[in-house]
Amino acid sequence: MKQAKYEILSDDQSFYGEIPACRGVYANAKSLEKCRKELEETLEEWILFRIHKNLSIPVIDGIDLKICKGNPDRVDLSFFPTTELLWTN
Repeated sequence: MKQAKYEILSDDQSFYGEIPACRGVYANAKSLEKCRKELEETLEEWILFRIHKNLSIPVIDGIDLKICKGNPDRVDLSFFPTTELLWTN
């Protein structure tokens, strides 16, 4: 959420927010707080969708999420020093 960008739309004075690194993650609401909440929910759904479809997720603020299938006990984590692994069965 640190990378979120917000603006007030001139036509209706609502708040628009987006995360440019995550294509398609945006929200629009009457208040900044509601816009932030909706943007957070949209980001969560976007990440879950991409995991479900086995699509890549961009590295943001040094966090590199990788999707791995199988047994996490058999992976040498030294190859992933700055990576958070998401395990699916």
